[in-house]
Amino acid sequence: MNIEITGLWVLVTKATGLFLGFYILLRLLRFLMRRTIVRILRLRDTGQAESNLDKRINQRADALTAISNSVLTVFLTVLTFLIFLDLIKFNLAPLLAGASVFGVAIGFGAQTLVKDFIAGISNLAEDQYGVGDIVDLGEAVGVVESVTLKSTRVRALDGTLWHVPNGSIERVANKSQEWSRMILDISVAYKSDLKMVEKTILAILQEYSTMAGVKEFLIDFPELLGVERLAESSIDFRVVVRVTAGKQWDLARKLRFLVKERFDEAEIEFPFPQLTVWKGVKGEPGSQSDI
Repeated sequence: MNIEITGLWVLVTKATGLFLGFYILLRLLRFLMRRTIVRILRLRDTGQAESNLDKRINQRADALTAISNSVLTVFLTVLTFLIFLDLIKFNLAPLLAGASVFGVAIGFGAQTLVKDFIAGISNLAEDQYGVGDIVDLGEAVGVVESVTLKSTRVRALDGTLWHVPNGSIERVANKSQEWSRMILDISVAYKSDLKMVEKTILAILQEYSTMAGVKEFLIDFPELLGVERLAESSIDFRVVVRVTAGKQWDLARKLRFLVKERFDEAEIEFPFPQLTVWKGVKGEPGSQSDI
């Protein structure tokens, strides 16, 4: 009887030590995994702007840590359970055989899910996009609201929420990563004095670069490239400038507003469609008039 109690006590002690060791090891590995992921991401992304670096790293580290914690938990739980069964002298052969068959079946049925997970890990590791970025994923265009290993949620301008499986994303156009370029074409009528127009635009850009709500987001001084196009009814001047990521649309609206005000003051005419109409009488030379 004493021998049986002693054996049971030894078994309980070993099992307790096993589960306690599992808990300590899991906590330690989770801590080390988080620190390792953050350090690797920092080494990889040293070229990014410092103000945006910590935020993006934390977002990616949270997602990668979540999946690594899940994998570690499942692995250590299964390993601990198998060790425990071995402690109580349970025959593991039938269990392992059944688990193998079950694993193969799950593998065949979850190919799409695995593809999404691998694509999600690749996206997080390479920082293709993150929460808050404005992206074009094909049909889904808008602001990224959340990124998981399974899918990406994108909110379109009209409010539509797209759920895009990561495995189906073939290309990513990120319009708000690191920095953006504002491109604005300013159209004038053909009869305009181009030298005067050019001088006026340069003065507008000088004023624009000192405006509150604008200068904080300019990376470079706005550049007037010159005449970009001779269109059907207009001559187009092009302005470009590097700005803070995602601010190009708002800054372009402010520049258009300022251009309209200053062009009106300088009496520079904006273009409008013109049509030439030919009128003729049978047997007489035709005449033309402009509308």
